[in-house]
Amino acid sequence: MKRKVKEEAIINMVLRDDHGFLSRFSSHETPVISSETASFLENSAERFLPGKRLRLRIYSDAIEDDEKETYAMAIKDYYTDKIFAAKWELLRYTLLALLLLMVGVTILVISLSIKEMLWPTLLDVIACVFIWEAVSIVAFRKQDLRIKKFRYRSFVKMKIEFVPNEKIALIEEKENE
Repeated sequence: MKRKVKEEAIINMVLRDDHGFLSRFSSHETPVISSETASFLENSAERFLPGKRLRLRIYSDAIEDDEKETYAMAIKDYYTDKIFAAKWELLRYTLLALLLLMVGVTILVISLSIKEMLWPTLLDVIACVFIWEAVSIVAFRKQDLRIKKFRYRSFVKMKIEFVPNEKIALIEEKENE
């Protein structure tokens, strides 16, 4: 039985100059891509399924050979940090959902012990709101965050190619005329 080879989704990026590629606030020891670069990558990848393998082709004559590895590491480090942040947010959502569920169940138990007419009904409604919010967090918010984390993992694993682009010079000459 043959395994299907996953096709790669290709993201093409054209850089006329590389001044905005890295964040101007990042240090030289740990460069980070700019928010504009991250936004471009994320918007370009939205048309692909989150599990799709990605390949980034950067067409540019402005990137020096010694900068290529720095740029590739900046992309991978940026999305590694995003994965780490998503993991913490998933943990926070899990703890919040458990807390809300415990509060809802506690209120429900209290409402069962009260014999008056109005209070049990009111407490049942309040308990249902807490329980529903816990279900909402687990069913919707955590799922969205898992998908983001999966996509961030694709960015970390993506292959990055730097392609010289002679066409950029021709385009710039036409724009300047």
